[in-house]
Amino acid sequence: VLLPGTGVTVAFGAGTYAVTDTYAAGAKVSQVTDLSGNGNHLVQAVSGAQPVMAWQSVPHKNALPALMGDGAATFLKRAGIALASPMSCWAGFQYASGATTQVLIGSQSGTGPLLYNATAASIDIYSGTGIVDKPIAIAGVTHSVQATWGTSGSLVVDGTPAVTGNSGIAVLTALYVGQQGGSADYYGGTWTEIGMIVGATSTVLFNQIQAYLAAKYNTGIVPL
Repeated sequence: VLLPGTGVTVAFGAGTYAVTDTYAAGAKVSQVTDLSGNGNHLVQAVSGAQPVMAWQSVPHKNALPALMGDGAATFLKRAGIALASPMSCWAGFQYASGATTQVLIGSQSGTGPLLYNATAASIDIYSGTGIVDKPIAIAGVTHSVQATWGTSGSLVVDGTPAVTGNSGIAVLTALYVGQQGGSADYYGGTWTEIGMIVGATSTVLFNQIQAYLAAKYNTGIVPL
């Protein structure tokens, strides 16, 4: 997983677990360790709500280790976290279907989801003050995303930016992966990594993350 600098607040790689040393597709996962060193581990103690290990396809490359949400009940959570604008994130994932309002990255009840799909063919960021939308096919397609929240929000999907919009973010006290807190909006599909940075993202760091995502997921690159 990418760790671009000391400013990384949380970083989750689907190949790094706290409760197993052997990768086995279908095995339940109760914790994913925060690779940033800040102790913001994602956990799920309820067996029936635990995501499972899986593989995620990548165009023209070998599949990557991933976690899979069932779209109905599975999620991971980090309570007692403090996140606020300006903030950015990156992720690699693949929706299993085009069912609407599947939340990959969510927050506590009463605030908006951070990264989700508002329609059957879009990827969106939202924070309670606005939506930035990128129309794109999602079902069964691997995507890489880089998003920022601040005075305005930006969303780059597979190296192509969406129209910038107002998407500041309230102070978050809980981070969900696979659900929006207090809702039935779950994520169905796989994800390979998620990273978040609190603070302004420099142009240099933004470009470094874009280059990393393009190389790892073969997104934003036309194969020879």
